[in-house]
This record gives sequence, structure tokens and C-alpha cells, in this order.
Amino acid sequence: MTDADRSAFVDARIAGIKAGLKLTPDQEKLWPQAEQAIRDAAKARAERFAQRREKRADARANPEDRPDLIQRMRGGAERMTENAATVSKLADGIEPLYKTLDEAQKRRLSVLIRSGMQQRKFAGHFGHWRQGAE
Repeated sequence: MTDADRSAFVDARIAGIKAGLKLTPDQEKLWPQAEQAIRDAAKARAERFAQRREKRADARANPEDRPDLIQRMRGGAERMTENAATVSKLADGIEPLYKTLDEAQKRRLSVLIRSGMQQRKFAGHFGHWRQGAE
């Protein structure tokens, strides 16, 4: 998948979230901050993914440099910390808009966010099948 593909998918996902929320004119004023938070989170995720892909390629090229169990555990902890910071920033960016949403909008946002997370999880589990296409 190219960077242009990823960008197009992020744009589509953001447009889908916005359309699903059916924002009021007052809520529209708060959308740019929420959208930027979503874009920043997507960018951070893509950068982490690219770094991991590069490390895996290096490890395949130099098997003696593969991380051992402890290094993998520490790497996992670092990724969790990075992910936590990204999600916290995302929550901060969306919160002002979220506070103005009615219950139906909150329910739709929850479904839209959850479905996106499931799609990423699916892609992560099965992404190795398509690595040759990158």
C-alpha cells in the first residue's frame, strides 16, 4: 500500500465519521480540531508501522541482530507507551466536540471508532499476506 493509498483511506474514514455524526452548525465549528486529532493519530500510527516494518526487514537481512525475548518485551512496552500517548492526544482533540454530541451521535461515534479499530486489527493480523505488494 502506498502513502497515497493510506492518505486516501484516512480521508475516506474521516469523511465517513463526519457524515455519520450529522453535525449541527455549532458542532461543525468544533470539527476541525477533532479532525486534526484523528489525522495526527493516523499519521503517528503509520509512522510506527513503517518503523516496525523497517526493523523486521533489517532483522530478516541480519538474523544475528534479531531481538531476544527481553528486547522484544521492552519494545512491546515502548509501543504501548507510544500508543497510549497517541490515544490520549486523540481523546484530548475530540473531547470538546464529544461534549456537544447528543446520545445518538455518541453511539454512532462509538460504533464508527470501534469499526475502524477492528479493521486495523484485521489488517494487522493479515497484513503479512500482502507485504509483497508494498
